[in-house]
This record gives sequence, structure tokens and C-alpha cells, in this order.
Amino acid sequence: MSRNKEFKLTNEKLDHCTDEQMLQAMRAGDPKEIDKLNYAWDYFNQIMKISPNNTDARFLHEAIYDSPAIVEYLLAKGANPNSKDYDNATPLHYVLKKDDRNEEEILRRLQIVELLLKNGANINAQTKEYGDTPLHIAVQNSYCTEKFIKLLLLYGANPHTKNKAGRTSLDNCLYFRKDILEEHELQIRKAPLQINALEIKCHDLERSNAELQEEQKKLLSQVNIMQNQFQDFKTKLNFQSTIENTEQKTSSIKRFGTVY
Repeated sequence: MSRNKEFKLTNEKLDHCTDEQMLQAMRAGDPKEIDKLNYAWDYFNQIMKISPNNTDARFLHEAIYDSPAIVEYLLAKGANPNSKDYDNATPLHYVLKKDDRNEEEILRRLQIVELLLKNGANINAQTKEYGDTPLHIAVQNSYCTEKFIKLLLLYGANPHTKNKAGRTSLDNCLYFRKDILEEHELQIRKAPLQINALEIKCHDLERSNAELQEEQKKLLSQVNIMQNQFQDFKTKLNFQSTIENTEQKTSSIKRFGTVY
């Protein structure tokens, strides 16, 4: 579908907008421009009557070329996130095929992917011709960073689903995305060293814990000794007090006779 044609927008609300006018309003990137147009409640789920539209695409398929605000607007107005073109490709397939190269464009595309997923896009939908899921598409597109792949997996993408060639997303990754594999291979090579460091740390902690337990035993033993000494001291004090009282009574008897 050509995106080069330009259409004039008016400042007045149109009674029966054409699909060309709707597309132009979408490309303006401002939902207010769409609000100027009159359209039926299920308008966004209809196949666009644009020449040429050889893919049977809906408006949401086209919206992924625009801003996240337009995608969010269409979803809020009832656009189906699982609408399909002639090949059963959904808007999610479309956005993951894009070849944005600068950080700003990649961020916008990532936002659109998340918007579609949050609004119920089928994460494991397969195309008719090749049987590719969105994850198949993402791992073979070098402009889909690892953030896209992680986001798809977070929302439940199945990495074991096979396409019509019998390949899983991991197979595609092995073939198309050596950059991701090399990065993870480096992490894998580091893993034994990291595991060894953790084992040493755990051993040190176990040793420290054993030392702490031994120290605790010593302290408890000292506490018991001190408690016994304190008890002995109290006993001696009581005994001494008894002797003194007895001596006082004996002295009184000698001086004054029987004491009652």
C-alpha cells in the first residue's frame, strides 16, 4: 500500500469520511484530527478501501506506521488488535517487521508492541503462508532489539512453536541473530567463573556460620557459668544473713534472757 498520497483535511466535521481522509488524519499523529471525521462504530475493523490495498489490511495494520497515540486511540475506539490481513498477519506481525533504526523510532515501536499486547493481541498468532508467530518475526528482524524479544516472552510467546518450515523461534535465532547468540555465549562462558565465585562465597559463609555457632556456644557456656556463680553468691549471702541473725538472737538471750 502506498503511503505517499496526501489528502487535505478540513476544519469541519465530515459527514461521510473516506478511507483516504481517515488515513491522512491518522498520519497527522493527533487523535483530534480523527475526531473531526464521522465514521461508524465498527469502522476501524473494516478492510480499508484504498487503492492499492492488496493485503486486505485494516486501519490498525496501517496505524503501526504512526504514533503510539494513534494506535491507542484506535484500540480505545474498538479496533481489533487481532484483525488479520490476507495472510492472517496481525498488527503485531506488522510492527515487528518494521526496520526502524534510530533509538526514538525503536522506542515508539516498542510502545506500540506493548499497547497491542496489553489490549489482547494474540501473542502466538501464526501467518497463513509461513506459519510464523510474532516471535519468529522478531528474532529474524535485526532491527528488533533484545528488548522486543524479552517483551514478547514476558507476555507468553511460545518459543517452541514451529512454523511451516518446521523451525522454532530458537531455530530462527540460530540462523538470523548471531548478535544475540554471541552476547549470550559470552555470558555462558562467564558462568563457570561466576558459579565458582558463588561457591567460594557460600563456603566462606558456611565457615563463618560455623565459627559463629562455635562462638555462640562459648558465650552460652560463659553465661551458664556466670549464672551458677551468681546463684552461689546469693546462697552465700543468704547463709551469711542467717548466721548474723542467729548471732544477734544469741547475744540478746545472753543479755536479757529468753526472747519471745
